[in-house]
Amino acid sequence: MKIAFTLFLILISMRLAAFQVKKEPRYGDRFFTSSVLRGIFGPSAEKTIREKIILKPRIFGGPCSSMEELYTKDPETGLEVSRERNFECHYGRGDSKVKMLVEGGDIRKGLISKTCETLIADKKSLKYALGGNLYLDSNNKNLNMIFKKFYPLTTMTKSMYEFYAKKRKIKKEGRFWKYFLLSLCLSEEWQIP
Repeated sequence: MKIAFTLFLILISMRLAAFQVKKEPRYGDRFFTSSVLRGIFGPSAEKTIREKIILKPRIFGGPCSSMEELYTKDPETGLEVSRERNFECHYGRGDSKVKMLVEGGDIRKGLISKTCETLIADKKSLKYALGGNLYLDSNNKNLNMIFKKFYPLTTMTKSMYEFYAKKRKIKKEGRFWKYFLLSLCLSEEWQIP
């Protein structure tokens, strides 16, 4: 009886092990991601964000919707044009069936990386992200101000300040701020709504 009970417990534990839940974060869709980046890097970032995020619904999620396409007449041509191009089904109606929220993946990470690098390399976007000053002093107050653009509900920890204090020596042509912004932009947590 004791052996049978032990075998029974082993079988149950094996079954329970098979049902363990794998927890993956759900990232915001292309509209959420582009909205955050547009808020940080400003209007000059629009072309890059559209090309690398908005036009990639199968990677970033966020289905298109033919019901949400808004049209207006172009005053010059008289033709109907879409006012909100982000909701268009750029690659056919199949894009209306993509998931709202997606799990992260290597392609998404690569596109985010390329987008961040492109935006930070653009002086207008960089200047916008730094509050209009390319030569912003890298003190703790300004570090936290930039940090809050990605993480508005969080403040930097003491260990984060200490880590970036070592990097502040990179002063040439705003390289510290490029480094700081890139490290924040490549972090994944801001992409989770």
